Amino acid sequence: MATDFRALCAELADELDHNRQCLMDDRSLTHPLADRARAALAEPVAEPPAAPIPVSQRHPTADDCDRHGNCWWFDPHNGGSWDYTSFDWTCSHWLPAGALPRPGVEP
Repeated sequence: MATDFRALCAELADELDHNRQCLMDDRSLTHPLADRARAALAEPVAEPPAAPIPVSQRHPTADDCDRHGNCWWFDPHNGGSWDYTSFDWTCSHWLPAGALPRPGVEP
């Protein structure tokens, strides 16, 4: 399971404020870094979803895969599902390891 970095950042910002308030014995104090983290979290993330790449167009390179050689593969013969694994000859499309397939969207 991938780490939800936005949730982790929010949790760390809360922890920074809590520790600063305990040390200073003032519940109104916030940590400047926590304020910056919250401001960054408030900004919208505009990342377009990755488009599935046909196997006929190109195969993934080492840069497209994780350190174990895995990436996302779409198998139309297996109920039309995305699997996170190494190369499979039955697959028609793939996505880089860092991309997330959109649920219910087939290539």
